[in-house]
Amino acid sequence: MKPLQEFLPAVNTMATGQLKETSTENIFTNMDTPCELNCPICGGTGFYRLDVPITHPHFGKVFICPTAAKRNIQRLQNNNMLDNRIGISAVELRELTWSSIIEGSPAHKIYSNLLEIYQRGFGFATLLGGYGLGKTLLLKIITVAAITDGKSSAYANVSDVLDDIRLAYDDHNATSSLMERMEWWCNLDVLCLDELDKVNATPWVQERLFRLLDIRYTLALREQALTFMAANYESTAQFPGYLRSRMEDVHFSPSVFILEGMDMRKVLRSKLCLTQIG
Repeated sequence: MKPLQEFLPAVNTMATGQLKETSTENIFTNMDTPCELNCPICGGTGFYRLDVPITHPHFGKVFICPTAAKRNIQRLQNNNMLDNRIGISAVELRELTWSSIIEGSPAHKIYSNLLEIYQRGFGFATLLGGYGLGKTLLLKIITVAAITDGKSSAYANVSDVLDDIRLAYDDHNATSSLMERMEWWCNLDVLCLDELDKVNATPWVQERLFRLLDIRYTLALREQALTFMAANYESTAQFPGYLRSRMEDVHFSPSVFILEGMDMRKVLRSKLCLTQIG
């Protein structure tokens, strides 16, 4: 890896989709460096490139340093400049990693598959199973990983997404606002949608949800976006046909993962009680 000090100035490394629409300030104003001065990855520039052959797909590409990305997200949060729709708290951003998954848990059994899909960079994947199996944890870890890698990403319950889109009708220019809000969710590099089973399926909801997921699916086919979904269902049979067909598309196989096992909340609660008793 080669730092790019010699020709890259200190610039905003965050994808614009993560910033609040009202913010136009450069978040690196008055900053000496966007990363740690002696960062082993980027040397303090916030960017790096890989030493790979010219035939490699990453040849010549510039990547955002993970350390710099986390620092910049933290600055955005501290200055109230980060779009709240990303759905990740400062603590989660700081602490969640793939190693946060408990070994032997239901989530641990499939995390390597999800990591492979994430590293591929595009797809349409679904996590199914009962409560307490780690679906939400996996989605949040993926979101944090994407943000750290400098991608535009968000974690949200489907109902929160729909509520955000519905706010467009409170705007004086509802049509324009609706398009902007839909585009924000549709165009994220990585979108993690939770609780897909907890949606009040009114005609409006069905229309918006179909539109969102159809666009995300099309972008995945073009290798331009990655969507993870989760629901407390036991199989895809409980989804509408249009969605089930996309979830099971062989282009993304394996794309449906069913988590099985004990509710980890109960397991951890029992271990805590035994520790306190002992």
